[in-house]
Amino acid sequence: MACHLRLHPGCTRRFQALLAGIAGGILYFLVDYGIFYLALGTRVITGADTFRLLLWLSFSYGLTNFAWI
Repeated sequence: MACHLRLHPGCTRRFQALLAGIAGGILYFLVDYGIFYLALGTRVITGADTFRLLLWLSFSYGLTNFAWI
């Protein structure tokens, strides 16, 4: 049986935490890159690829924050 983000006998809490962490990482990236960088222009990155850097920073931060919640 598939896990559909609800407490299910075949879906462990660790797996749910992983799914929430991935969702949080994507959310943080969309906000950081899409809103702060593209729409508002409040992110300035010199000497690196902005997309890759913000993907790494936002996703790793969102993953750890949401997985630990």
